[in-house]
Amino acid sequence: MPELPGGRRARPRGERRRPALASRCRPCASTPSGLDAHGIVRHLTDVERSWLRDVFAGHEELVFDWTDDPDGELHVPDGATMEQLLAEYAAGAARCDAVVAAHQLDDVSARRGFSLRWVLLHLLEETARHLGHLDLLRELADGSTGEEPIG
Repeated sequence: MPELPGGRRARPRGERRRPALASRCRPCASTPSGLDAHGIVRHLTDVERSWLRDVFAGHEELVFDWTDDPDGELHVPDGATMEQLLAEYAAGAARCDAVVAAHQLDDVSARRGFSLRWVLLHLLEETARHLGHLDLLRELADGSTGEEPIG
């Protein structure tokens, strides 16, 4: 893990965020435009993979759902379950965490010239924004609010 000022080591990046994501995904509504929890989880999977493995680490073999459709990752295939999407997210997050563990916060990305510190802060911002979207979708579905996991 990257070092923090004073020689401290960073906690695993997803330590609090990943359980929060799963707890906000059941039950959920959708918006008139079709945004739902399934699409948000798929989007976050692609965004982490894009920033950490493509932009930062320069991995060439990655394929993204937005190649032909800018919102492609939000359009989840019929039959995809939340459990499958969360498992894909967790597996992708583990691969992204390996990239983070192999670098220092001030290392510069293979593409676009961003530091790992900037990428991680951007991902924190992106994930927090979408956790808020999930909170709103959950409230629309069943009226529940707050950070506590559902039942």
